[in-house]
Amino acid sequence: MVRLRDKASGTFQRLSQLLRFTRLLLPYWDKQAVLYLCLFFSLSFGLAQPYLSRLAIDFALIGRDLYLFNMLVLIGVVLYLFSIPIELIQKYVSFYVRTRVSFDLRSRFYRHLQLLSLRFAQSRTTGEHLYRLGPDLENVVSLVVDTIPSLLLFPLRLLVLLGICLWLSWPLTLGVLAISPIIYLHVRFFSKRQYGVLEETTRASQEVSSRLQEALALIKWVKVFGRERSEWRRYLGDLVSLIRLNIRAIRLSLFQSESSRLLNAVLVGGITYWLGYQVIRGRLTLGLMTALTIYLFQLLSALKAIGSLYNEVYLKFIAMERVAQTLDAQAEVTEPARPIRLKNPRGEVELENVTFGYVEHRPVLKNISLRFLPGETVAIVGPSGAGKTTMSYLLLRLYDPWEGRILFDGYDLRELPIREARRLIAFVSHDPFLLKTTLWENLRFGKPDATEEEMEEALRLAEAHHFVEKLPQGLHTEMGEGGFQLSQGEKQRVAIARAILMSPRVLILDEAMAALNSDHEQKIIKNLKGYEKGWSLILISHRLSTVQGAEKVYVIDQGRFVEGGNHYTLMANRGFYSQLFQEQLAKEGLRPGKMSCFPEGVA
Repeated sequence: MVRLRDKASGTFQRLSQLLRFTRLLLPYWDKQAVLYLCLFFSLSFGLAQPYLSRLAIDFALIGRDLYLFNMLVLIGVVLYLFSIPIELIQKYVSFYVRTRVSFDLRSRFYRHLQLLSLRFAQSRTTGEHLYRLGPDLENVVSLVVDTIPSLLLFPLRLLVLLGICLWLSWPLTLGVLAISPIIYLHVRFFSKRQYGVLEETTRASQEVSSRLQEALALIKWVKVFGRERSEWRRYLGDLVSLIRLNIRAIRLSLFQSESSRLLNAVLVGGITYWLGYQVIRGRLTLGLMTALTIYLFQLLSALKAIGSLYNEVYLKFIAMERVAQTLDAQAEVTEPARPIRLKNPRGEVELENVTFGYVEHRPVLKNISLRFLPGETVAIVGPSGAGKTTMSYLLLRLYDPWEGRILFDGYDLRELPIREARRLIAFVSHDPFLLKTTLWENLRFGKPDATEEEMEEALRLAEAHHFVEKLPQGLHTEMGEGGFQLSQGEKQRVAIARAILMSPRVLILDEAMAALNSDHEQKIIKNLKGYEKGWSLILISHRLSTVQGAEKVYVIDQGRFVEGGNHYTLMANRGFYSQLFQEQLAKEGLRPGKMSCFPEGVA
């Protein structure tokens, strides 16, 4: 009983989803009306042809009636000529509706995907996202535009064919109907098995695609670690797994097609023999036999199409459910109901008792309370895994805290429009991304309307103008895949310049100068601190030499705030910060005297 209830619930859910996607056709109801008229004419023409053949054979040819024969030929020619523009209109309208529905659905799907949280994007592989954007969406569009009209017109065609066949020969028609359950059960038997194989093949294809994309993106590291042969073997293993799945699918398809051919041969042979027997016995005319043969074969085709349509819909429901999963996913970070727009943002940021983690019951940040004043340079230091980068993700509102709140100029960050909040706070990571386009377009990614003068100013502040001037086409030089033409340090400086162009009120540099030497690093920090726009500068770094010039240093360990103050105060306290500093000096083989642990004159 429970199984039946679950099955009924699943069927109802699929029908609800089908109705939901069918609503995409509503804006094009007039085009749909034209399409249905064309389909109705094609249906009528197909049903009229066999009867015209009967009239031609029984009355025109056997009756030697030339006038009737000419009239029937003329009617056939007119219908054929009329069917040509109808078919052209049908194909054009169908293409138009398909293209528009595909555009609407893809636009809605991709927009929703972009609005979903970072957690959702990272919970699935890139291959799976691409598969849903590609084949899955195409199958949903095909279901809505092609399959649904066929389903709606199918009952009409079946009833008309059934009525004609019963009128022409009800005993033979009832005989065909008696064996129709065998046709249905045959298709259903194979459909359920094909569904399982297709689902498994789809999952495997996504995994192979995702691993292949990852390997190509990390091709440099594959070579560095000498894994070319292993990677090749792994790829061959994936291909063999896919081939095995495809062999299963082909084997199943062969069994279905051959058993279907056998069943079809038995039915066609039986019908042909019975009709020939009736003609020989004088119970049927030659014309009636011709018409009845065509109609019965059309009826058989329609009965078999029940299974085919069931199979087609059943398989496309896989894609529909997968697309619906993404569209129904709820965003963790949402726009406020009544957003507050800041007229003159200052850049004061405060964390009040913030607790957050990526996995339930495993917090990364624990009851953190920190404050960043406008125009201030603050450093956040701590061992790896302390939660420093996680804090920057919360400031960018990529996630919302479990407990506590983050204030920007006294307002809860959740009360500001997401886009505005992310324009006020710029972020640069240690591994900057560059688009496969020109340096000009890479810089404009943060500010599309940036002028050349603004770009040059940003590059100067990021100490990037010297190497940019030496590029073959300057700002218009192609960066290539991942910006391979630039060194890691150059890419980091370009990323910093891109963030500067956004004119944020808070600039977060998360190990953003790790590939630079100390001289370049200090120059950039000096430029940023002296810049007239007076933003708050947050430096996240393992390199303690980076943070000595900060007005304030916050020390984080195991997700908790440990101590705060400037570099010299923290060194004098002989606490956790001092311990980190001394450990780093020891690793670098330096004596404390080599770096200023205390201000001049303090021992």
